[in-house]
Amino acid sequence: MKARSIRSAAATAALLLLVTGQARGEGEESRFEWHPSIAVHNMWDGNPKLQGNGSDDSVGIWLYPRMELGYTAPSVDLGADLGVDFRRYTEYGNLNDEFYRVRGHAEAGLLPGLTVRVSDDYVPEVRYLGLPEDHGTNLIQSNRSDAQVRYWHELPMASEIEVGTTGTYFLSESFAAEFPDGVVDTSYKADYWQVAGFVQLQKDVGRRTSVFLLSKAGRRDFDDGKRSDHVDSSVVVGVRSQRFRNLELEASIGYGRIDFEDLSDQQAPIGEASLTWRLPDGWATRIAGGNDFAANLGGNEVFQASGEVTIEKELANDTTASVTGFIAHFDDDNLEGGSDLYGGVEVGVQHRFDAHSEVGVSYRRWENAGDKSIDDFGQNRVMLDFSYRY
Repeated sequence: MKARSIRSAAATAALLLLVTGQARGEGEESRFEWHPSIAVHNMWDGNPKLQGNGSDDSVGIWLYPRMELGYTAPSVDLGADLGVDFRRYTEYGNLNDEFYRVRGHAEAGLLPGLTVRVSDDYVPEVRYLGLPEDHGTNLIQSNRSDAQVRYWHELPMASEIEVGTTGTYFLSESFAAEFPDGVVDTSYKADYWQVAGFVQLQKDVGRRTSVFLLSKAGRRDFDDGKRSDHVDSSVVVGVRSQRFRNLELEASIGYGRIDFEDLSDQQAPIGEASLTWRLPDGWATRIAGGNDFAANLGGNEVFQASGEVTIEKELANDTTASVTGFIAHFDDDNLEGGSDLYGGVEVGVQHRFDAHSEVGVSYRRWENAGDKSIDDFGQNRVMLDFSYRY
């Protein structure tokens, strides 16, 4: 996979140079930025193996050195984010791992309202729903290359239209995938091609409020697991509003459909909503939730509904405290079938020393339940974090 990813990144880099070379004119001002940084996560994990009895625990340290690079000029934006994620535990050396987090992009304005963007992300990807998304055993290295063209145009009556299309090539490391027919492929790769497009109409209705209509459609073809090839489409209507000074609202509702090559087709109402309420005394509350369905990394159909509530309080001396509760329910067509339920709570305090460094401490409780025995477990985790960015 690494050799194929390097070739993909090289092709993307060549396209970046071509795009920026055509877009930038003489005499234009440009700016280059670079920001080295490092994040250190010291952790106590009460269930590092994610087992049902949760009788084992371990101390670990995660190191994340990064280098962020950026170049901007009129009509041109270039960027790179280069990092490595080292994970080590005092016990259970089989959980030790390294992941690369290497991203690069270029965006250029070719004509008024017309932009082209190419990007390549060599990053870890979540393997299974229902397991912690930051746990090393639930991550695999992947590479995603995108090429996107977008066009925006202002219409009469305070309206606008945006149209875009994206081509994607995705590569992954091999992992064990479960299929509805009872087959378990221990060396499955989620490599696929995808073409997708969207059209969005938006109208300003006054007082920092707009309504929109968004239609999307795409096709994904897997190299392996052709049964999971599919076409998906959706249409939603929604509203975005900052009409009230301390309140931000975005909500949408609509209909989605996914037609698989061999799996059963799905159609259902979809939607999402988020509400953020900020008070002058430093309190802020965010409520978000929604439901959607798609094909997961294993190529199985998944329907998920989720909700989250976060409360923050800005304390004195650049210190912030927060508490977040989350819950999600999903159904998929894997080997065991049925549905799953997971949720938890996270409490944390962060302190910023200056413009470059901050420290934080957090506690998270994760709980899984449902029809899938592999996911029935609980996990307590404490993190002490330090980060420095130049």
